[in-house]
Amino acid sequence: MGMLQGINLAIRFVLELVGLVGIGYWGYHSAGSSVGKLVLGYGLPLVVAVVWWAFVAPKARIPLSLAPRLGIEFVVWSAATLAFVAGVSPAVGVAFAVVVTINRALMFVWS
Repeated sequence: MGMLQGINLAIRFVLELVGLVGIGYWGYHSAGSSVGKLVLGYGLPLVVAVVWWAFVAPKARIPLSLAPRLGIEFVVWSAATLAFVAGVSPAVGVAFAVVVTINRALMFVWS
C-alpha cells in the first residue's frame, strides 16, 4: 500500500468518527427530554457504529457483497451529512459530503 492510500484510509477513519459525532450531536440537540437525549445523542451513534463494525468495516464480522455494503455506507454517510445540515449548518454538511465522496472515490480507484 502506498503512502497516499494509507493517508486516505486514515482520513476515512477520521470521517467515520466525525460522522458518528455529527449524528450524536444532532440527536442530542434535537431531542426534547433527557431520555430522548440519551437515546438519540448516545444510543443512535452507538447503533450506527455497531452496524458499521458488523457489515462495513474492513474486518467486518458479517462480510457483505459489494452492493449491500455500499448501500449501508450510503445510508450512514447520508445520515451523517443530514445530521450536519440540520444540526450545525448546510455548509458543514456539504463540506462533509464532498470530503466523503472524494475519499470513497479514491478508495474505489485504489481498491
